[in-house]
Amino acid sequence: MTKLERHEKILKLIASNSSISVNELCKLVNTSHATIRRDLAELESEGLLERFHGGAVLSSKKRFEVSFSRRINQHNVEKLKIATEALERIEDGETIILDAGTTTLQIAKLLVKSGKHVQIITNSIAIAQETADYIDPGVTLLGGNLDWHNMSTVGLVAIEYLRTVMVDKAFIGANSVDIERGVFAVDESSAFLNRAMVASSRQVFVVCDSSKFQRIAPFKSVDLDEVDCLITDGLIDRETAAKLSGRLNLVIAKG
Repeated sequence: MTKLERHEKILKLIASNSSISVNELCKLVNTSHATIRRDLAELESEGLLERFHGGAVLSSKKRFEVSFSRRINQHNVEKLKIATEALERIEDGETIILDAGTTTLQIAKLLVKSGKHVQIITNSIAIAQETADYIDPGVTLLGGNLDWHNMSTVGLVAIEYLRTVMVDKAFIGANSVDIERGVFAVDESSAFLNRAMVASSRQVFVVCDSSKFQRIAPFKSVDLDEVDCLITDGLIDRETAAKLSGRLNLVIAKG
């Protein structure tokens, strides 16, 4: 088991049990106390968990996922470049899904400026607000439970609605991308909703800035085999880009 796989397993175990001891982790992950302690120290330094004597608990969501209001101001240049590439792949008359996220919000803003006639389905309150008065034929905001932290809706109501539609394209964000295992989210509800978006779309686009390739999140949302195109920025390292290009259509945003 690689270090990344251990970290993902540790986060899932802690998320499932609220807290867990070092001894339990050693048994479940099948590794030594020293390795587990090093892993916990690294994950704590990334703000993903909090250690206590003999174990760890999952960090609060405020530390685990940077709030939407802060994320919206991070990597702005890269997100705009990615959104510009995404816009070129959206045709007049299409129905598209825009996942809740700051990169997809940039796509929505560009769509408004472009004057393209599209139907948008989204779980993002911010995207609905940005597009409602300008997009023709219209915008559908998925119902469900409010995730105030991400300014989005999640849950069974949203998933059930997606089961009734088939759209042309889905544009899905990522909290983490593992080039071997796929796209990951920070919470189960977002991961489940992303899976429903994939199942309801003829083409799937993942849009994420290159920082997501250095991050870890515990809940898998999309298999890379399900992704038709991944759009990222030019700061992606060459080795990662080469590996991804062997698995899917990788688009590196210009500029």
